[in-house]
Amino acid sequence: MIAALFNVYLVILFGLVRLHIVPFNLFWKCSPAIVLVLLMFGLFIPMGWGAPEGPVLVIRTPCDSG
Repeated sequence: MIAALFNVYLVILFGLVRLHIVPFNLFWKCSPAIVLVLLMFGLFIPMGWGAPEGPVLVIRTPCDSG
C-alpha cells in the first residue's frame, strides 16, 4: 500500500513538473523523501502496532451443502 501511494505521488509530481505547474526546485526534489517518511510514520508504523500476535485458534464451522 505504501509503495502504491508513493508511486502515485511520484507520477503526479512528474506530471506537474512536466506541465510546468510546479517548479523543479530543491523542495520538490526532496519532497519524495519527505512523503516517504510521512507514509512510513503515518501508515507503516501504526499498522505494526495493531498487528495481532500470539497463539491463534482457527475454527471451521459446518456449512450446508445444498
